[in-house]
Amino acid sequence: MKGLLCNTSNGRVYQKGQMVGQDEIMFKQDRKYNLRSLSECSTIKIEKDVFEKILKDYPEIQFKLLEEADFR
Repeated sequence: MKGLLCNTSNGRVYQKGQMVGQDEIMFKQDRKYNLRSLSECSTIKIEKDVFEKILKDYPEIQFKLLEEADFR
C-alpha cells in the first residue's frame, strides 16, 4: 500500500507498506470495518485463496504475521 488509509471504526491509520485484512483471513473472521483514503493511495488486492497459498508455501510469512497479530 502507498498512501494513508483510515479504519472508520476505530480511527487506526495504516501507512505506506502496511497490510490490511490479513487477520480476518488467517483467523477466519468477518471484516468488521471499512477503510477511507486519507491521501492518494495505491493498493493491491490479494484474493483469499492466493493469500492462503502464500502462507502455506512461505511459513515464515505466516509466522511474522502471527507475531504482529499478537503484538496488536
